[in-house]
Amino acid sequence: MQLRRIRQLTHRVYQRICRAVLPDSILTIDVDAHVESFQEKEDARWHSILNAHRTRKILSGTLSGIETLESGWVVAVTYYNGFRVIIPMEEMMINLSGDGRENANTLNRQTRIANNMLGCQIDFMVKDLDAESKSVVASRKDAMMKKRQMFYESENPEEKPMLYPGRIVEARVIAVAARAVRLEVFGVEVSVRARDMAWEWISGIFVFTRKGKNGKRKKTGKMKKPGKMSEERSVGSPTKKK
Repeated sequence: MQLRRIRQLTHRVYQRICRAVLPDSILTIDVDAHVESFQEKEDARWHSILNAHRTRKILSGTLSGIETLESGWVVAVTYYNGFRVIIPMEEMMINLSGDGRENANTLNRQTRIANNMLGCQIDFMVKDLDAESKSVVASRKDAMMKKRQMFYESENPEEKPMLYPGRIVEARVIAVAARAVRLEVFGVEVSVRARDMAWEWISGIFVFTRKGKNGKRKKTGKMKKPGKMSEERSVGSPTKKK
């Protein structure tokens, strides 16, 4: 026991001496102080992304751009811990129902909606990464499917899932247009038209909400398995016409 204590003290003294004399470390005024270099900070930030990839953790970031790569790949761009993250458009899982452009090219429809989502918060999961170039490829689809399992399903058939018909929940506003708002509700993306938000005439949906704002909404109707959901949706409490 005493020998172990001596070894611990020796190790501490050695660490203090190393900080003071090693040429590649930052010489600090206080013996016990430690200043992280830029490389150490970057390594720590990259390590958090590696852990998220290994543990399949859901990350969040602001959608900052839509780009077309030299290969012709259309991707959404976000940043996490200072590192650029690209999400292929097919991994964005954008709900195209009700956009009024059923005869248009699917990629063009997805890109148009994604451009309207710029500045909103999105969830994603890391699919692949390269340590040398510090490049990250992610999937919003994987994150949304995982959230559906977490909130819309219950491991015990006798227990209610966290999200059930009639429960009031917060929805993430991801896009706003003059006559419709696009919401993400725990992994399910829906569009709500202005006429479903209020019974009275309004000049535009901006009266009620804006992109990036969270709002309460009530889930009603019969719920099916994720991916095959058909519910009646409403946001807030409609204002009755006087």
